[in-house]
Amino acid sequence: MGGQGQEKKVNDFERGYNYVMMRCRELAGSTSMEELLELAKVFAEAKGENAELAQGMSACYRDMAQEGSKLKPGE
Repeated sequence: MGGQGQEKKVNDFERGYNYVMMRCRELAGSTSMEELLELAKVFAEAKGENAELAQGMSACYRDMAQEGSKLKPGE
């Protein structure tokens, strides 16, 4: 076995965060901060077996909104 071919185990939170980062990154430049925060809020409220995945997605949308607000002058 020797460690070759072993992948780092990723939890559902990281999976959700990475999914949004990979698939929705372009939203950061074309979507308002308010819309990104609304997405973050919706995913943060998820319950049940996919809650941890949704929490990761929520965190990524929130981070994208925060990055976008830093890029806009005067805010």
